[in-house]
Amino acid sequence: YDAGKAYGIPLLNPINDLGRFNEEVPAYQGLYLKDADKVIIKDLKEAGKLLKHSTVQHSYPFCYRCNTPLLQKACDSWVMDVEPIKKAIIDNNEEINWIPENVKHGRFGKMLEGMPEWHISRNRYWGAPLPIWVCECGHMECIGSIKELEEKTGETGVTDIHKHFVDKMTMKCEKCGGTMKRTSEVLDCWFESGSMPFAQNHYPFENKKLVEENFPADFIAEGIDQTRGWFNKLLVLSTAIFDKPAFQNVIVNGIVLAEDGNKMSKSKQNYPPVTDVLDKYGADAMRMYLINSPAVRAENLKFSEIGVKEVIKKVMLPLWSSYYFLTLYANIDDWKPADKFLKVNELDNKLDKWIMSSLQTLTKEVNEQMSAYKLYNVLPAMVGFVDNLTNWYIRRSRRRFWKSENDGDKGQAYETLYQVLSTLIKLLAPVMPFITEEIYQNLELSISKDAAESVHLKEFPTVDETFINKELEEEMLFVMTVVKLGRILRNDKNIKNRQPLQSVTVVANKAVAKKAVTEMSDLILDELNVKEVLITENEQDLIELTAKANFRVIGKKYGKKVKEVAALINNLSYEDIKKIEKGETIIVAGEEISAEDMFITHSQKEGVFSVSEGDITVSLDVRITKELRDECHAREMVNKIANLRKDSGFEIADRINIEYFAEKELADALKLMSDYIKRETLTVNASFNETIKDSAVKIEINGMDCYLKISKIEE
Repeated sequence: YDAGKAYGIPLLNPINDLGRFNEEVPAYQGLYLKDADKVIIKDLKEAGKLLKHSTVQHSYPFCYRCNTPLLQKACDSWVMDVEPIKKAIIDNNEEINWIPENVKHGRFGKMLEGMPEWHISRNRYWGAPLPIWVCECGHMECIGSIKELEEKTGETGVTDIHKHFVDKMTMKCEKCGGTMKRTSEVLDCWFESGSMPFAQNHYPFENKKLVEENFPADFIAEGIDQTRGWFNKLLVLSTAIFDKPAFQNVIVNGIVLAEDGNKMSKSKQNYPPVTDVLDKYGADAMRMYLINSPAVRAENLKFSEIGVKEVIKKVMLPLWSSYYFLTLYANIDDWKPADKFLKVNELDNKLDKWIMSSLQTLTKEVNEQMSAYKLYNVLPAMVGFVDNLTNWYIRRSRRRFWKSENDGDKGQAYETLYQVLSTLIKLLAPVMPFITEEIYQNLELSISKDAAESVHLKEFPTVDETFINKELEEEMLFVMTVVKLGRILRNDKNIKNRQPLQSVTVVANKAVAKKAVTEMSDLILDELNVKEVLITENEQDLIELTAKANFRVIGKKYGKKVKEVAALINNLSYEDIKKIEKGETIIVAGEEISAEDMFITHSQKEGVFSVSEGDITVSLDVRITKELRDECHAREMVNKIANLRKDSGFEIADRINIEYFAEKELADALKLMSDYIKRETLTVNASFNETIKDSAVKIEINGMDCYLKISKIEE
């Protein structure tokens, strides 16, 4: 396509393909474009035609391979006119499921609306030769197959159609009888990429049925930069040939940048080598970091090695710890899983019912979100479940595994944890293929030789709705939130968790909240280390609720009435603010106002130590009596004994005797709490001994010195 000829304007093209001036500019012929700058400036100055000479710093494109300036040069090219099929292209885009959805009508959709003609030729040596033969008389022919090429050129046995072979092939012109030669250009590489779905199967010469029955593709994935590249060309060519989109679903990922936000560059070395990251943290951590990042939402990701490390800390180590916990106690008790998984009516313990319900809720969500290709919704749910499994279920069930008698509750705890891990590793397998395979080999394949050879050969888990109890999940979430808020209050008052407190007060003004606090008060008592859980329905007993006008919003909405509206918002009643928090609207000065019109603040009443999250409010009684102080001493002693057992290399099931010496306050407390200390540390005898100083370990308990000696009871 010659733009100059099209508009009747002769174009001067003084630069050859090597970037040097040609014979059309004899004064500078042979000079490289950039080298000629000084000569041209000198000539202009001598001729008195130089208006200004200065240096301007600006961005300029350079070849990333040889670091030399790139020249932008007008040239002829072959063009595909997409305007006649543009509407069909836009219509076909409507049939595609874009992930994330905003790309469909955003970046990609807007690009389609303004899409220009497609320049399909390139002046390269390597590439698919443009199959067009041209005669000097102007006649042109496009060759559609090797068979046609052989017929037209008289060549036989053509197997290689690279440029340096087909350029030698000529054919007779049907118009003038002259010799036709192939045009020198090759196809734009995106033409080849866009043809991939059918060209890879040599369509239509072979596999015609295979291609047509499996077109369009179910799913593809590529970077956001491909909205103008591969995504676009796939759609253009599939519309032109089949009047269909080339793919049904597409995940668009963002660009992975260096940690400083710049493009990753080999020459700048502004990123850690991939092999180093893999060697240090493993492929699983890298995979999960990337899948759980903004990159899967078509946003740019500033790659951080710290982020990969966090995956190990928050997901991989907790998962492995859960597996290790199960195998440790299973080996001690010589426990083996049953042939069949538990059913919902076989569960008695609320913790078991909750974790199984949460597992099936996760399974349902993972299947739904993966079926919709929304990976960014899958990983947060998985990470949250692993956290709940390790930091709530196992921690709260630990004593069930510890107890010596192998009763039904202990067996049920084993079966539940085994069932959860067995299902969880299959859900996680596509995300973390190596650690899940290791756990599977040790957990299932080592037990049952009939099991599949690999976790990746197992059926992906499907939901069992019978286990799902949304009310129980909501209750447990309420309890977990109460515990979290109670710990926040402890931290604020600098009261350690081993210090028992008298009570916690919980605002429970919903039926589900009352039920949760009433039926699972033992969890709250133990987690917050308090003696009593009190319930109140009146949040006003604990907090003050205030509203302040959001002038940035109301200024635009209410104009001249803004001052009146603001004053009334600032004086809203507790009841009105609660309505707003629930998502309702109220009428103020004749205007309907909502949550966006104000800032709502929860603050403690004077003398009350409380904290809120949403509609959950918790208050803690922080007064410490002598009895509570004594119990804290005992809990600290339990911790010190546990550490000393570990340092001494004792097995987890070993029974011990302890001897201690301490000043009166501490000694009296330890004697008073002796039964508790023995029960928690597998201690048979605990005795006060003034003579052990030289042979005992010196420890500190709440600022007081104590001497401790432990010995294993030999069987």
